[in-house]
Order: sequence, then structure tokens, then C-alpha cells
Amino acid sequence: MAYTYTPQGHPTQQYQGQQQGFTSEGHPIAPPAAYPQPPPGSYYGPGVATLAPPNSGLWTTGLCGCTEDCPSCWCAWCCPCVLVGRMANILDQGMTSVFTGAAIFCIVQWFTGCGCLYSCLYRAKLRHKYGLPEEPCNDICTECWCNCCSIAQAYRELRNRNINPALGYEFARAVYEQPPQVQEMRKM
Repeated sequence: MAYTYTPQGHPTQQYQGQQQGFTSEGHPIAPPAAYPQPPPGSYYGPGVATLAPPNSGLWTTGLCGCTEDCPSCWCAWCCPCVLVGRMANILDQGMTSVFTGAAIFCIVQWFTGCGCLYSCLYRAKLRHKYGLPEEPCNDICTECWCNCCSIAQAYRELRNRNINPALGYEFARAVYEQPPQVQEMRKM
């Protein structure tokens, strides 16, 4: 008895007298597809492939860079509480659940119309963690005048630094707790 593989990569048994490359029912078996190897220095999580984290000090995307990650942009426009909840979970190091962060944003936005003040806290935490500048203006103005773009930018920043907020802090802990890389120049 030998093992062969189905197109989905599942092993099947092959008995004596059975033709090579066919199942016991006579169906042809294709060899398992070769999967592309990740580029050096990349991280592959469930359904996510991102490159190695960039150096600290600069935003990886602009405030209006929504075309670089359309799903998060649409989510920021249609249901920003989801992204804020995910960022709260990551930036509070798991102390705030995704649901709690999203609910607080919704309550503040619903009753006062100032959900931007809550999301501003997490933009400031993100900037502090990675040494990012206040661009294009200070955090409160960016959040109040362009809340959806600011939420989407902060979410993209986490993803571009190998942290997938959709998976939660427990999954991203090892990546998040690494100190930011410092770029230095040496004279040769």
C-alpha cells in the first residue's frame, strides 16, 4: 500500500494493482500544487501576507491612502467602530476587548457626536509606539476633520507593521512587543 495525494493535498491509499495516479474509484489524482514561498523577512498569518516592518519615524501610507487597503477603507466609512475596536484591543495590549472598544466608540459617537475624541486616543498611542509624526496636523484635528481616513490610516499602519488587528492582541503579541527598529547611518 502506498499513499498518493488528491488535488486538495489530502493523502489517499493506493493498493496493489491500482494504477499509479488514480484513486481507488478510478479518478485521476493531480500532484499537489506548489505553493509560492514567502519572500525573505515576511510574515504570513491566516489569510494575510505582509512585508517586514518598516523603520520607525514615518507613516507607511498617507492619510488619503485608502486605495492601498480597500477593505479597511470601506469598513472605516461604513462601520468605523469595528476598526476602532480592533485597534483598541491591539494598542491596549489586550486590556480592552474588540467589543468593548467598538461599543465605547459607538456610544460616544451616538450620544455626543464626538467619537473622534475616542479614536484620537488610539491614534496618539500608535504614534507614540512607533515614533510617528503628527501629520498632516495634530491628532485631534486629523480625527475630527477626517475621522474615517484617520481610522483607516492607523489600521493600515498596524497591518503594514506585521500586526493584523483582525486576529486580536493574543495572536499579535510577539510582533507588537518587539521594540521598533531604529535606522542608523554609519560612516564607511
